[in-house]
Amino acid sequence: MDSWVGSEYGGLEKMGLTKLSREEQETKFISYTSESDYKMQPGKEYAVILAKQQIEDEIYTVMERGYGIFEIIQTDQGAMIYRNVITGKSSELNF
Repeated sequence: MDSWVGSEYGGLEKMGLTKLSREEQETKFISYTSESDYKMQPGKEYAVILAKQQIEDEIYTVMERGYGIFEIIQTDQGAMIYRNVITGKSSELNF
């Protein structure tokens, strides 16, 4: 947080993050959403492809605004099918 300045720092203050201890700041998980995000449903299993941000070593985001989220479906024969939550297309990905 020390490297963030200007309006970004103001946002951190509004969220109360500047009042956290150094340890809390380093271990805090922050989730941002947008109108194009997919809201996962409790109780369903998903496979998620994460992309590491080039500018930050410790920040990962879901690939392509939800296109990296797959609902896991197990067939009667035991095969795992991965259905993309945005496109609805199924694949037999090998995770």
